[in-house]
Amino acid sequence: MDAATIETIYGSLARAATIDDAKLCANRFTRLVGHEHFICDFFSRGDLALRPFSIHNYSPEWLERASRIPAELYERDPVLARLDASPPGAWRAWT
Repeated sequence: MDAATIETIYGSLARAATIDDAKLCANRFTRLVGHEHFICDFFSRGDLALRPFSIHNYSPEWLERASRIPAELYERDPVLARLDASPPGAWRAWT
């Protein structure tokens, strides 16, 4: 896949008007890079009064199984730790 295709899909995701539009774009990108499933977690930071939510294409059975993973495992995840420690908007530098 070339960079122009990735930019097109990323731009569509950034401009998505609804959650369903964002899910469709994420699903297209996931398929283009050769994967079957995706999950995108969104978290508010600072004084924002938004609640965390996810978009994904996993089955309810998979989600139920994942919900049984102990929270301590997530707390030790180095990627989540780096995201949590970075200032708002810093993640954009990783793309």
